[in-house]
Amino acid sequence: MMVAFVAVENGAGVLGFKQRDVLDADGTRLKAFPEVTDKSPWKGQGLDKDDFYKGRFNALNKYKFKDWAQEGLSKDLLQDANANRKIVQKIIVAVKAIPTARVLMCSSVNSMVKYIAKHCADTHATIDTLVVYGHGGTNSMNVGLGRIGCFDMSDRDDSKVLEGRKLLGLEPGGGGKAPRVREIAPGNRADWGACFQSLEPYAEVSPDTDSFHVFLMACSIADDERIKPNESLVKVAKWELKAALGKDVVVAAPKAGVEDEQLMTLVRDLTKYRLEAGGGDFKIGDLEFSSSEA
Repeated sequence: MMVAFVAVENGAGVLGFKQRDVLDADGTRLKAFPEVTDKSPWKGQGLDKDDFYKGRFNALNKYKFKDWAQEGLSKDLLQDANANRKIVQKIIVAVKAIPTARVLMCSSVNSMVKYIAKHCADTHATIDTLVVYGHGGTNSMNVGLGRIGCFDMSDRDDSKVLEGRKLLGLEPGGGGKAPRVREIAPGNRADWGACFQSLEPYAEVSPDTDSFHVFLMACSIADDERIKPNESLVKVAKWELKAALGKDVVVAAPKAGVEDEQLMTLVRDLTKYRLEAGGGDFKIGDLEFSSSEA
């Protein structure tokens, strides 16, 4: 069976609250994340003795990146993950009528491709479409950083930047945890491109377009006219994914803010929007999208 996967960002994964694997259609494995007001967010979550994540939780609540998240980044990550969990529940209801769709929550590009590859191997499925839903910014998208926004942390010579990258799991930071790729942007294309190579055995082109399709459903990825065409994320992702998957790829991303209902519209009629994306720029309702085929 050829399957479309809808991957929703889980910022709580930074703190150890995972939603592993592809979700059942009835959502029975979709657990609630701890409430932001809970003084002990690990209670009942199986992480009571995990000092690594407790330490990261406390450190992120005190960490100040510019003027963002003054009330505590850890609390905001949990709050955002719970909001996305509600969106996943809506998607699960929608895909019950779509036998070729699957849903997952992921806290990094690493976990996203791992869950998809495992599901394909276990069920003998293949993938022709990937919809990634989360937060974005001009020419970049988060996968596991929540509402912190897509920001440039490339300057590792800055001690404050390096501290933030370690706390967010983007750099080795002790505790035996390997770094994670939580950004999809031109600047780290080699990192996320390498992650996608594990999907190569399962990737197929859609029979209605002869292409593999990726929809990056995050706000305003393609909204800046100053981005040079060959440096736009939709074009860079097309080339990087084509190399990783060995297939022709069409990538599409919005030019303005994404609403939940626009995501649901896409999920309910993927065939229509694959065809439209393959032909160039298109719209979902009033929201304009840039396509790598434009």
